[in-house]
Amino acid sequence: MKIFFKYILKEIIYYTLIFWSIFCVKVSLIKGVLVIEELIDLNPSLETTLKVLILIFFQLIPFTLPLGSFMGILFAIHRFVFEKEMLGFLSLGFSLQDFIKPLTVFSAIIFFLTFLSHFFLLPYAKRHQKLTKMELIKAQSYQEIQPKKPFLLSEKCLIYVTNSQKKENYLELKGIFFMDYSQPQKKIFFLSQGGGLFLDKGILFFYNGFGFFLEKDKDLKVLKFEKYFTKIVISSSLERLYFTRGEQTISELKQELKRLDKNSKNYFKYLTEYYQRFCYAFSVIFLIFSAFLLNFYLKSSHKFWTFLFGIIFYLLYYLLYNFFVSISETGRIHPLISFLIFYTFLTFLVLLKFFFIKKRGLINL
Repeated sequence: MKIFFKYILKEIIYYTLIFWSIFCVKVSLIKGVLVIEELIDLNPSLETTLKVLILIFFQLIPFTLPLGSFMGILFAIHRFVFEKEMLGFLSLGFSLQDFIKPLTVFSAIIFFLTFLSHFFLLPYAKRHQKLTKMELIKAQSYQEIQPKKPFLLSEKCLIYVTNSQKKENYLELKGIFFMDYSQPQKKIFFLSQGGGLFLDKGILFFYNGFGFFLEKDKDLKVLKFEKYFTKIVISSSLERLYFTRGEQTISELKQELKRLDKNSKNYFKYLTEYYQRFCYAFSVIFLIFSAFLLNFYLKSSHKFWTFLFGIIFYLLYYLLYNFFVSISETGRIHPLISFLIFYTFLTFLVLLKFFFIKKRGLINL
């Protein structure tokens, strides 16, 4: 019995590690390219780029680990079934309970790892990604502006100057083109003979120039001025980092819930995030046992169709999970009740699969 237990556990861990590694590499690269593409204008160093990629890897573990374990179980049991090993196990007197024992141990391990990664690693990774981005923006904004090169003053403010000279507490600028596209309703452009930038206060001023205000409805307003002052907000973007629910610690979520009005939409969004930290990992148990039982419905021995079937099933589960999350975020159902309904439905689905397999006589107890 111990040999059988170790053999089954070794096989499912082996396939899980293979699929988890594949999904980690592919998903992390796709996500990493998108994030680095946003940061490329901020001139990140190689060290910062590697740091962001590592954070993305940590961020995606709560997603890739359940998916890797699901596909690992699916392919491990698929090999047992279509290489006749399952038939050999059953003919030797092994029953469903003998398979459940290593699956239970495996699901407990993956549950623990998923819980830790979703509860701690995910908010940590997302928080430090944004913090790194804000630090890059802030660092670049305080650098000396190079003449005749586009320069990002903040995330969505770009300036081009023909000459730049550092004074005591500000930068003196000549031949300025400035573009501000931080406002969704309009874009702002300035052309001026000169101006200056107070780095410590984030105040930019122009003299002898024109301002162009392009509204969303394509209405263009032109302003001629002798002097014009505008403020570039840098630090407030950094402060907002600590008020986004996906990047907060559990204690910060509790404090935010105490502050919010219990009838507001934000309250239910934060409450859903709070319960999701505790409930998300339970999905792993359903996915692992579903992967085991699904093999007795598969008729094709081709691995491609097994992979395709597994991905479709996982996507349906993921859509259903997000459906219940979205309902709880609207406040129509209390988040805890919503998660209880979801996991009760999943438990019923697993039991239903087992019932049909037993009825068809595919597995002997």
